[in-house]
Amino acid sequence: MAKTTIEATTLYMLAGAHHGVRTLIESALKPLDLTPLQYTVLSIIEHRPGLSSAALARRFYVTAQNMGQLLVTLEKRGLLTRLENEENRRHLTITLTDEGHRLQAVGASQMQLVERAVLANVPKEAVATLRETLATIIATLRS
Repeated sequence: MAKTTIEATTLYMLAGAHHGVRTLIESALKPLDLTPLQYTVLSIIEHRPGLSSAALARRFYVTAQNMGQLLVTLEKRGLLTRLENEENRRHLTITLTDEGHRLQAVGASQMQLVERAVLANVPKEAVATLRETLATIIATLRS
């Protein structure tokens, strides 16, 4: 069996793609004064309002304290609210403000442009396969 160079390993290629895409995403979000993580948190809350800080921390593999700091930053900017959960007062329910919804929508448009640019030379069938494969990888990592 031939020896594989590091440049040909799947993880190396995945990391290279991640780095390139992240650079494009950072550039696209800079005018909105959002980091990729901040935008992603806004997007998750947009699609799943009412999540707790603890649930978000687990989803992003960060500590509850780090997620809390990020949420405080977004709250101070007027992009989200954190309210005491009536069923469990130790949990704060997170929802977007009108400005949070607006900024998330602008960010989503920017992300669509980035995705189109990144995948411009990839056949549609390959994109579908890539999405399925990435979904499997993500599910494996979250289990």
